[in-house]
Amino acid sequence: MKILIQPSRGVMPRVAPQRLPPEAAQTALNTRLLSGDLEAWLEPGFSSALFKSGEVRSLHLMARQHWLHWTAAELGAGAVSVDVARGPIAGDSTERSYFSGTDAPRVTNLAKAIGPCGQQYPCDSLLLGVPVPGAVPALSLDTVVPDASNVELINPGAESGGSAGWIVDEGDLEVRASGDIPGFAARQGGYYFHGGSVARTEARQTLLLSSVDVFPQQMLELRWWQASGPNGSAAAMGLRFYDAANLPVGEAMAPVQAVTPALSWVQRSVSRQVPADAHTLRLVMIFERAGAGQNDACLDALELSAMDYEEPFACESFEGWVKGPEGGVTRVEIDATVGREAPSWRFTQNNSVSYLYKDIGLATSPKARIEADMRAIENLTLMLYASVAGYGVGINIGENGCRLMRYNQWSDQSGSLLAQLAPSLKNRWVRVVAEINTTSVSAARLRLYVTTLDNGTAVVTGHEAEIEVNGSCVGFKSRSNETAERSWVDNVLLSVTAPEPERPENIVFTNYVWTYTNEFGEEGPPSPVSRTVQRSNNAPVRVDTPASAPAGYGISHKTLYRSATGAGSSAYLRVERIPLDQVTYVDSKTDADLGDVLESQLYDLPPADLRGLLAMPNGFLAGFSKNELVFSAQGRYHAFPLDYRLATDYPIVAIGAIDASLVVLTESHPYVATGYTPDAMSMRKLESPQACSAKRSVAHLKDVGIVYAAPDGLVAINGQGAPLLLTEGLLTREQWQALNPASMLGVAHDDRYFGFYEKTGGERGGFILDARNGGFGLVFTDIWAQAAYSDPLTDRLLLVMGNQVWQWEGGSTRRPYRWRSRLFQLPRPTAFACAQVRAADYEDLQLTLYADGAPWLTRAITSAMEFVLPDRLAQASLEIELAGTSRVQSVEVAEEMEELE
Repeated sequence: MKILIQPSRGVMPRVAPQRLPPEAAQTALNTRLLSGDLEAWLEPGFSSALFKSGEVRSLHLMARQHWLHWTAAELGAGAVSVDVARGPIAGDSTERSYFSGTDAPRVTNLAKAIGPCGQQYPCDSLLLGVPVPGAVPALSLDTVVPDASNVELINPGAESGGSAGWIVDEGDLEVRASGDIPGFAARQGGYYFHGGSVARTEARQTLLLSSVDVFPQQMLELRWWQASGPNGSAAAMGLRFYDAANLPVGEAMAPVQAVTPALSWVQRSVSRQVPADAHTLRLVMIFERAGAGQNDACLDALELSAMDYEEPFACESFEGWVKGPEGGVTRVEIDATVGREAPSWRFTQNNSVSYLYKDIGLATSPKARIEADMRAIENLTLMLYASVAGYGVGINIGENGCRLMRYNQWSDQSGSLLAQLAPSLKNRWVRVVAEINTTSVSAARLRLYVTTLDNGTAVVTGHEAEIEVNGSCVGFKSRSNETAERSWVDNVLLSVTAPEPERPENIVFTNYVWTYTNEFGEEGPPSPVSRTVQRSNNAPVRVDTPASAPAGYGISHKTLYRSATGAGSSAYLRVERIPLDQVTYVDSKTDADLGDVLESQLYDLPPADLRGLLAMPNGFLAGFSKNELVFSAQGRYHAFPLDYRLATDYPIVAIGAIDASLVVLTESHPYVATGYTPDAMSMRKLESPQACSAKRSVAHLKDVGIVYAAPDGLVAINGQGAPLLLTEGLLTREQWQALNPASMLGVAHDDRYFGFYEKTGGERGGFILDARNGGFGLVFTDIWAQAAYSDPLTDRLLLVMGNQVWQWEGGSTRRPYRWRSRLFQLPRPTAFACAQVRAADYEDLQLTLYADGAPWLTRAITSAMEFVLPDRLAQASLEIELAGTSRVQSVEVAEEMEELE
């Protein structure tokens, strides 16, 4: 009988020793089985020293010569390693690299990483991402803004010594000097206007509104000083508006009255919003004589001011409001008994709609604030940006709560729901405050507050929404199915910012945002939107932004953007990139001079606990945070839009890439995410619950897939089918668990998996798995590495042992192996008499034979010569063990010398 073995396979611990294939082993330690012979691996060769103290956990080679490395003390909370992704940037020679697993995700390059830090690389890095600016850009126009500015009048205080600038339509306008009436002087200067001797005097001064920078929907206030003489004559002033055809379109006249005591000055005023169709304005002075004698009423120091429109309504009348519909049972009326305080406007309806509206110029004003107390049994609506036909968006309160609605006309009874904001507010007084900013000719931004007035509870707090601009009107409308179900409105306050001083045909609505830009040229998301201004090509806008930025991101510049409309759409276009320390920029560019469209609206910072960062083939990064798969924008490796994230049911442990697919390993089932762009990734869950035991165990083997340590063994996922348990035929679950898979570090090299483990008792070691068809299977090694790096350019496997980097098989001497064959159970008791070992060399080779489990022969093998075995009784089993560094081809054991080949 002869036994021939050619040792070329590793171990299969789960298989009984007597059932192993002839070429397989019970023990294979440090065995190199690449050629079909039994060989020894070369010892690791020293490559480089590392200069950080502490246990190095991660390694990355930069510029082919510099080791970036991180110790356990540098890891972030919950992190077990640092992952480095080289930025796939066209033409990049700086080796910009992104890494995660430290205090926060970071980015570095050759200049930053390799510096004077005692080779404790990386020396420097930036926080990954660019933050959003918190400050709203402050805007001002480089023109005269009419907010509370005086309008220039001709001869407003009679200082010409006559009535120049004034046309007398009736009576006789006189001018008196201080002292003309004993003991009475002008209020301002040396002259004042006097009623003369006629019963009634009326004079006017006409202003072209556009020539004095006054525009429709502004508020005009006329102030004057008035006195009466001993006769007690009366006077007044007022504003009268006319359209382009010189037809009257509105007026505000103060009551004609005397002032007491006589010969004392009292200031009076009158105000009016400029009607939408006003073209000219007449300032009117009226004097009326009391009794006979002199018309001794006096006027002086006239002032006309244009300002923002603000007008309160105590709901005592409907003056200035359009009411409808007229007639029938539908009506709006004054309720003298109900209000906050009474009276109020009461809407009474019977399956119909009652309404009021007022044109206050919302569509042409940058911003407005509308306030009102409202109470409804069924429903009551505050309309914003409504047309005169009633098309617009409304805030509805009543039994259905607070809702944002769109209506097609005033008589629209149902409307369409835009947002449900609060539960039932039936029969309760609430204060509704609507702050609105006009952002374009068709859109505005609403911020809404609703508070119950009985207990002060805020039911809507700062709700924001984009709403349509359909007209310049504000209004109230109410509908009910029952006449008894009424609604009330009280204490209305309308505040409207005046348009900026420009010709209306040249005015455009615009606003600004700004972004931070870091020293790599990476740009972040935009700031909150500025207030809206009405600019023109002749009115530069001054934009102020802070000269500081959050630390750590390397912010060097700011980029300003302006909203612009064209080709049927609106966008923010680049105005200018300015240094961070520049506070003020004056924008005088036309829309044609603007740059690229702002692309960073959806950008966001990566999560602070981002892990597993890696580069995907089509120009984006992938990572994970808790149970979310996180992607960067394509080509924008600093930006991680929230919309690109995918969630798993269990926390993610690790990820790995196969072509354009991403294997996602969790604490339960694995997933596979596929897609060619980050905004189009989709994810499917694999049915097999093969959890990942160790993030650092993940590696990629060609033709096998992503390989990782799971509770049952080493698992492979190729992105197509179900997970494959690579060690299923090699190790039982108990044998695998004895290696403590949670401790494993894995790395792929030469398409083999190198794993390093630390058992629960502290024993350390490693294994090599060749899972290919014809591969040697599983062998163990007594080498243990705390970190590893596979260099594809030089095909080197680099291992961190202690604080040094060693190259696998980089030495010149060989590491001794030990290989023990299967258990050969003999068909009959046999007494073997001779043996022969064929080897390529016999420098270091020892043969041990085991008979029936006990050592029988240990012999140094020095040649290929046959040799005689010691005498012994017949045996039932045989095992063959080889140790040393020589390359062994075969071992033969026989009963007769003639049987040896």
